[in-house]
This record gives sequence, C-alpha cells and structure tokens, in this order.
Amino acid sequence: MTHHRPTSSALLLLVDQVQDVHADLGEPRIQATFDAVIDALGHALVDLADGTEAPLRTTPVVDVPGPTLALDPVSCSAAGAHLAQIATAIKRLSPPTTSASLSCTVCTVLEGLVIDLQRCAEPADPQSRARTRAQFHRQLRAWLAKLQPGDRLDA
Repeated sequence: MTHHRPTSSALLLLVDQVQDVHADLGEPRIQATFDAVIDALGHALVDLADGTEAPLRTTPVVDVPGPTLALDPVSCSAAGAHLAQIATAIKRLSPPTTSASLSCTVCTVLEGLVIDLQRCAEPADPQSRARTRAQFHRQLRAWLAKLQPGDRLDA
C-alpha cells in the first residue's frame, strides 16, 4: 500500500477539480486542444503528487469533428475562475522551487489559461473574437507541449 504525504493527497484531490473544468469554446479544434490541456494538467498534478519534476505522460489531442458553435462567455469566465482557485491551491501546496520545475510549469499554464479564458469571455466584435480565438488556440498548443514529457515539438 502506498502512503502519500498530506501534500500529495491534497494535490491528488485537485486532479478531480481540474478534470471538472469545462468551457464551451465553440470551435471543435480549439475545444479538443483545450480538453487535452486540461487532461495533461490532471496528469501533471498526479506526477507532482508522486514527487516527479517532469511530466511523464503524453496527452494527445482527440479531434472530434463537428460544427463551429458560439463561444459561451459565461462558461469561459467560470472555467477561468475555477482554474485561478486551483492555481492558488497548487502554489500553497507545492511552491515552485525553480522556473523549470513541474510545479512552476503547471502554475504558468493555469495562470495563462485564466487570462485567456477571461479574454474569451469579454465582449468583442466578430473579427476581434476570431483573432482572439486563433491566438488562444496557438497558446493552447504551446501549453500542451510544455506538459508533455521530453522536448516534444510536434504537439
């Protein structure tokens, strides 16, 4: 039987909270990448709880074809707020020791997601919203790459 430190147990409880985060982003490609980042964050928290300093699991993007729907600003705002609470808890439980630590990477990704989700929730004209969504998708892919094991450039 494996015994976890209290910090490890608390980090593992955050995995469920991360996995419960959902934002209706409208475009299937962006949604699939967002979902992969959320999944990778959950895996990274498990790795952190185990005392690992680098991600161990590869998380693929599973594209599900479908029509582009309207982005739901309320779900984006709610997801951002929830992720901000999780980031605060992680900083309290597992303060980053170096800028290259897994804890720092997880917090950086969470903080970036919070900012971008709030940006998606703001009212904007259609052209500006399209540009924001394209930037968000590029950033999601970059964050997913940071949460993968090794130096993966193909994420």
